[in-house]
Amino acid sequence: MADADQPVLLLSTWSDTEAELVRQLLESHGIRCSVSSQVPHSVLPLTVDGLGEIRLHVAPGALEEARRIVDAYREGGEGAARSGAGRARGQGDAAGRAGRATGVVVPMPVTVRAATRVDLAGGTVDIWPLHLYLDHPVTVNAAIDLHAVAEASALDGRRVDLRSDDQGAAAEVEDVDDLDVTGALPLLARLVRQFAPEGGVRLRTAASVPAGSGLGGSSALAVAGAVALWRLGGEPAAGLEAEPLARLLSGLEAQVLGIPTGVQDYYPALLGGVLALEFSPAGVRAEALAVDAAALERRLVLVYEGESRSSATANWDMVRRFLDGDRQTRSALADVARAARELADGLRRGDLDAAGEAMAAEMAARRRLSPAVMTPATERLFAAASRAGALGAKVCGAGGGGCSLYWARHGRREALARELEAAGGRVLPFRIAPEGLLAGAAGRAGASAG
Repeated sequence: MADADQPVLLLSTWSDTEAELVRQLLESHGIRCSVSSQVPHSVLPLTVDGLGEIRLHVAPGALEEARRIVDAYREGGEGAARSGAGRARGQGDAAGRAGRATGVVVPMPVTVRAATRVDLAGGTVDIWPLHLYLDHPVTVNAAIDLHAVAEASALDGRRVDLRSDDQGAAAEVEDVDDLDVTGALPLLARLVRQFAPEGGVRLRTAASVPAGSGLGGSSALAVAGAVALWRLGGEPAAGLEAEPLARLLSGLEAQVLGIPTGVQDYYPALLGGVLALEFSPAGVRAEALAVDAAALERRLVLVYEGESRSSATANWDMVRRFLDGDRQTRSALADVARAARELADGLRRGDLDAAGEAMAAEMAARRRLSPAVMTPATERLFAAASRAGALGAKVCGAGGGGCSLYWARHGRREALARELEAAGGRVLPFRIAPEGLLAGAAGRAGASAG
C-alpha cells in the first residue's frame, strides 16, 4: 500500500514555462509542489532543451484543491485570459469541429505529445484514390511511444513565432497576415492559419524520431500542433473527431508536399493502440484491435538503419504508376491489401505467428511496387533477420531507408535483436501506446494530452 504522505502526481508537462507557472500559482495558494523531470528516449542523439517531461507532485490531501486551482486558471481565472480572443482563424469542417476553437485563450502554454506509429501492413493503400480501386483495402498499424511534441502559447498582439527544435529552424512575423506558408516551416505555418485562436501565438515543436524514419513523424507532429493550438483556444481535445481531422491534416500536408498523401499516420496519434483502418468510398472505419500489447511487443524489433528517405517521392512514384494502369503495380498493391487483411485477421484470432507470416507476405508484394523500397543497408538487415529465423521483415513507411520492422518467433526476440545489431542496425526500444489524444489520454489537470 502506498504511503499516505507520499506526494502524488498532479500533472505532467513538456513545458518548463508551464511547470514554473503552475508551481508559483499553487504556492501562492499555500500548496507546496515538488517538481521532477526526465528526458524521453529519442532516436535523435540529442536532448531537446525544455521539452523533457516535467512532473509536478503535491501532497495527497492537497490534490483536489490543486486540481481545482489549476482548472480555474486554465479556464481564464486570475484575470490572465484574453477575453473574446478565442475565435480560430481556420474554416474547418463543422461536422468534425476541426479548425474552429471558440473558447477563451488559456493563460499558459499548452503542450501535447502525439504518438508515432509502426505500420504492420497495408501502407500506401491509404493514399487517395488508390483504395477506391482495391478489394476491401485495409491498413494495420500500431501507435508507439516515440512522440512528436508541440507547445503552443499566446503572444501579445498578432505576432507569430514558429520554432522547430529538431530541425533547428525558426520563423517569426509581426503580423499573422504576413505568415509565409511556403517558407522555412510551411507545415507549422499552415497549422497556425488553420487552428490558432486570434491574436499572437508561438508554436514550438520537436520530434523524437528523425525526418525520414518511416514512423509517421511529420504527421504525428501535425496532430500534436493542431491539438495544442485547438486547446490554446480554450477547447478540449474531445471537441475534435478523428476522421475529419485526419482528412484535414492530410490535406495540409499535401499542400506542403505538392503531391497526394495518405491518412494512416494520423489515426495512431489520435486513437492509440493497434488499429485496422478500413477504407471505402464512404470514408475510413478505424477498428481498435483487441491485441495483447505486451505479447505483440515481445515479437517486434524496430531498427533504424541511419539513412533517412523521402516517403513523398517513393509514394508518388507508386501512385503515378498505379493510376497509369501499370499491371505489376496494380497486382502488387492488391497483394499488399490482401496481406494486410490476413494480418488483421491473425491479430483478431491472437495468432501472432500467422500475423508475422502475413507481414512477410506484405513485404514480398511491396518489393514488387518499387525497387526503391530497399537499400543495401536494408538488404543486410533482412538477410540477418532471415538467419535469425524471423517470421517477417518489413520496411516502415515507403521504405528506401529509415526504419524497418522485424517479427520474431516466440521467445526469439532478443536473439533477433542481437543479430540485427551485428548487421549494423540500431534497435529502438518502444512500447505500444494504448491511448491517443482523442481517447481520454489527457490528465484531468494536465495540459499535456498524451
